[in-house]
Amino acid sequence: MKYVVIGTAGHIDHGKTSLIKAITGIDTDRLPEEKKRGITIDLGFAHHQLTPRLNVSFVDVPGHEKLVKNMIAGASGIDMVLMVVAADEGIMPQTIEHTYICEILGIKHGVVAVTKKDLVDEDTLEIVKAEVKDFFKERATLKDAPVISVSAKTGEGIGELIKAIEEVALTIPEKRGITPFRLPIDRVFSVKGFGTVVTGTVASGKVETGESVVILPHEKRAKVRNIQVQGKDERVSKIGERCALNLQGIEKEEIERGDVVASEGAFKPSTMIDAKIFITDPRAVLKDLHPVRVHIATKEAIGRVKLLEKEEVKGQETAFCRIHFEEKIVATNAMPIVIRSYSPVSTIGGGLVLDACPDGRRVKRKTLLERLKALEKADETERIELFIKWKPEGIRLDELKYKAIDPYKAEEIAERLSAEGRTVNLGKLYIHREHLNHWETLIKEEIKSYTKENPLRAGIPLKELAQKIWKHDVNTLDKFIEFLPGIEKKDNFVCLKEARRELPPQIANLVSQVENRFIKSGFTPPRMEDVLKDLNVSPKIKQQIVRYLIENRILIRVSPDILLHKKLANIMVARVKKFFENNEELTVPKFKDMFGISRKYAIPYLEYLDRIGITKRAGNVRRRR
Repeated sequence: MKYVVIGTAGHIDHGKTSLIKAITGIDTDRLPEEKKRGITIDLGFAHHQLTPRLNVSFVDVPGHEKLVKNMIAGASGIDMVLMVVAADEGIMPQTIEHTYICEILGIKHGVVAVTKKDLVDEDTLEIVKAEVKDFFKERATLKDAPVISVSAKTGEGIGELIKAIEEVALTIPEKRGITPFRLPIDRVFSVKGFGTVVTGTVASGKVETGESVVILPHEKRAKVRNIQVQGKDERVSKIGERCALNLQGIEKEEIERGDVVASEGAFKPSTMIDAKIFITDPRAVLKDLHPVRVHIATKEAIGRVKLLEKEEVKGQETAFCRIHFEEKIVATNAMPIVIRSYSPVSTIGGGLVLDACPDGRRVKRKTLLERLKALEKADETERIELFIKWKPEGIRLDELKYKAIDPYKAEEIAERLSAEGRTVNLGKLYIHREHLNHWETLIKEEIKSYTKENPLRAGIPLKELAQKIWKHDVNTLDKFIEFLPGIEKKDNFVCLKEARRELPPQIANLVSQVENRFIKSGFTPPRMEDVLKDLNVSPKIKQQIVRYLIENRILIRVSPDILLHKKLANIMVARVKKFFENNEELTVPKFKDMFGISRKYAIPYLEYLDRIGITKRAGNVRRRR
């Protein structure tokens, strides 16, 4: 059985609520004030099996001009519109405004009901029907919609209207959307014994009983205790369905219309969006940085429009812009928005969200304009690649998913781009390959600058390089260096690949002096501080000499106090290995005799041999490892 959500639209007092009651038997006016005044003030709902092949949920919206924000909240999730025009009045201001809104929201399917036919003669009825057909033939919404005349009072034409609704509804394609669950809230209330209940039309994904969700933009967590679809308990509610969620762990006062129930981590609240807007009202003029009312699904937010190309945009014109809001909102990429003037309030246009959560960095207007033009034309894969390309320092997956149309597909696309060689994957951090030359040049400059100040070092320490130029963790920089052909890492230093290191003659002489002292001293090396006393250079140069000798493993640090020249260390290892060719155990006295040293040196040397895997201690003796 087909299921659709149908929203009413039309001018005040044209009989929308009466028509739904005539079709379903349900009075959607639920508030005492609505009953008293005889007008719809807030959204009303009716679930009904219209025909054996069609189940519907009607969303009845108010027609008063001051309540259009409620109308937009109701229309944001519908599949088709039931446009209502009274036969005794014809096309009226809210008929036109509601049509604009349906066009902006992309609602193309629907039926036009000319109501109150019992109040006019046949000639007047035909004139109004002709007026209606003439008005809608040029519109994107209801262009070819059937026009049915009815009377909710007498029931005349209701059967024909139901048949027309069914025919249109059965042609509507099944809704296909993005993966994460998102439900813009249009009503909040509490039920005694159950607690907080929210209702709305599922905009994307699905939700199951027992699932944890987040209420945005306040980032409050809750659990779905129960789900109702069309008044019946269900385990799951999916895209396109109107549902009621009983939420556990949150109070009714913590939620309001316009909030969003969503999968955790899928959507990011923001105080700005980038969009392409268009002005539908031919009389309207929107000036740069003027405040407007922006409707995003069921939310109305005050924002200022920063135009990127011109100082103002007029009726029938389009413009790229950034909209700054007074509060956090929840938008999704590629979703439609409705724009209304701040005061006096009227619908002036709409738009399409191109970036639902810009990072807020200062970008020149020209650059931002070029980017938005590129996003407008990009498919999902191109879109992901563009956002990677626009951040030379790289973009992490947890940020990239907010740039996708479908957040859950961002990783799959990013991985594919890496597999195709268009980006570099550093473990959920992606850098576009067109930036590799930039990074190699930058790192080479840092290496040269550092080694100029530290001539005895082959390169710059990895950690220090990261602190200077890298916004991410050191491990990702370590991995990134593998992709830069002119750079390599030796131990913990980042160096120019195959660069010949020639020490300045004066420094080379000093290094040689120190090295020779350690060679001549044999297995009883001097203390480094004693050697350095004889060098007539600054403490900084002395420190660099020591660091050079140790980092290049010319001197081996046997213990905190003992440094041994690498040639002597190699001789020691060779002698011990040869000793074990004919012996099982090596004692401390024997070791002292082998090298003519005291216990002061013997114990640290033996511990060093243990560390490098030549020997292993067994009580007071050493054995071959």
